[in-house]
Amino acid sequence: DSPPSALNLLTLETVVPTYTFDGQLPSKTFTAHPKLDSRTGNMVAFGYESEGHGSDVVTMFEFTPQGRKVWDAKIQVPYVGMLHDFAVTENYIVFYVIPMTINQAQMDAGGIHWSWDNSKPTYFGFVRRGGDGKDVRWIEGPTRSATHVMGAFDDAEKLVVDVEMSMSNPFPFMPMADGARWDPVAGSSHITRLTVDLARRRPSAYGIEQMYPHVGALPRQDDRYNTVPYRYGFLGCPDPNAAPGTGGACYARFDHQNRTSTLFNAGTETSLAECCFAPKSQTAPEGAGYLMGLATRNSEAGRADLVILDAEHLQDGPVATVHLPMRAVGQVHGWWVPEWQMPAALSRATCS
Repeated sequence: DSPPSALNLLTLETVVPTYTFDGQLPSKTFTAHPKLDSRTGNMVAFGYESEGHGSDVVTMFEFTPQGRKVWDAKIQVPYVGMLHDFAVTENYIVFYVIPMTINQAQMDAGGIHWSWDNSKPTYFGFVRRGGDGKDVRWIEGPTRSATHVMGAFDDAEKLVVDVEMSMSNPFPFMPMADGARWDPVAGSSHITRLTVDLARRRPSAYGIEQMYPHVGALPRQDDRYNTVPYRYGFLGCPDPNAAPGTGGACYARFDHQNRTSTLFNAGTETSLAECCFAPKSQTAPEGAGYLMGLATRNSEAGRADLVILDAEHLQDGPVATVHLPMRAVGQVHGWWVPEWQMPAALSRATCS
């Protein structure tokens, strides 16, 4: 609902509360999930409701690591819905419009911006990067929710987007437009592969394939592979092999090539926040590094630990644990900032 803020990488101090890339930002809003191009390092991002409250315009843009804008374009969405995340490949940008729709009457009565409208379909929209946006294609699909992307890529024949997907509203704190009770089963998310056949001149459908039985809504990948074909993904989830409430909180590592998974199980007395991946080095193979996240110890008055795991051997448990003397917020959307991405004057690595 606003431009981003600029932070000091070492202290996390807010440097510029409303950062517009020195006046270059072509939108009033900015996504929570910008992507870094795996080859150029450019930041690709967007804003929705980008021309003001209730606007059906989405503005896309791309900035170099030095903060210079190299491209922007505008498109219109089929309806105004929550576009929390998006997918970026080498050649395309993908938006998945879900029926978490703007509800002006609800706001006028003192309620929140969104409500879930089961009567609306979804739309898979894709548009070429670097163009004027006029080639955007919208493919109608069944009512679903998908708010976080694990990874995406394209080749000459196929556009692939891996997301967490549920059959209905995944958020118990978001109202249903028809007044119905929230359904926790229909709101459960699974890692799902969406595909579009690029060989067809005007594709009229997109594929929907659930990839794993694990339930979870905050997938991650090795961020060096944001826009290109990738093999490994990660997810915080309950133990998929145990009855609900009995198996403990887990981190899962997925091997998409073999469709297999491994687990770190933190036990039933611990809650795990969203994980964050850090490669062992700039040139380490994909998925070779560390997976970390906050573990809340519910039997110790909510005290937190930072657990660090070998991402290739989650089942072996933590290689290090930072014992915190206090409660800590179970963070979401953390970002690993490696030393090689930091300005030369800042030589230490930091995790924000």
